[in-house]
Amino acid sequence: MTNTHWLIVAVTVFLLYNVPIALKWGIQPTISYTYNLFRSRVAKSLFSWFIIGISLPLCIAFDKPLGVVAGILLMLDFAAPACKHKLQSSLHVFGAYVGVLLGMASLIIYFHEWYLVAVWVVFSLCALKYLKNPTYWIETSAFFTVVTGLLIK
Repeated sequence: MTNTHWLIVAVTVFLLYNVPIALKWGIQPTISYTYNLFRSRVAKSLFSWFIIGISLPLCIAFDKPLGVVAGILLMLDFAAPACKHKLQSSLHVFGAYVGVLLGMASLIIYFHEWYLVAVWVVFSLCALKYLKNPTYWIETSAFFTVVTGLLIK
């Protein structure tokens, strides 16, 4: 499979997970919060499979050290989805924040796509000020910024 195929897999998984949730329950405070919407253990596992379904293809498509580490860090959310215990919550937040930041840094360092990251930063600042559930929109825009950057490269 080519990198484009892996990105199609990641986008498909992202949309198949997030769109039905948004239609049923609305936009949540964060993507991770969606884990709490499910009742059964099997349903809750959908969040973990979602994380693997976007992170692993992004690791493969990045094919650069920092980008792979970014994807691996996002996979910490697979291992620590619930955030109910202090250690699990710390791992979850660390993996998400540092994973996103390394993904953005990778776009700049490896592909010189600083302009995409700049647009994401401006959007994120505006989301914090003007949008309801800004973290959700920042996470979603980070995902699509990385995908766009990898398609351009």
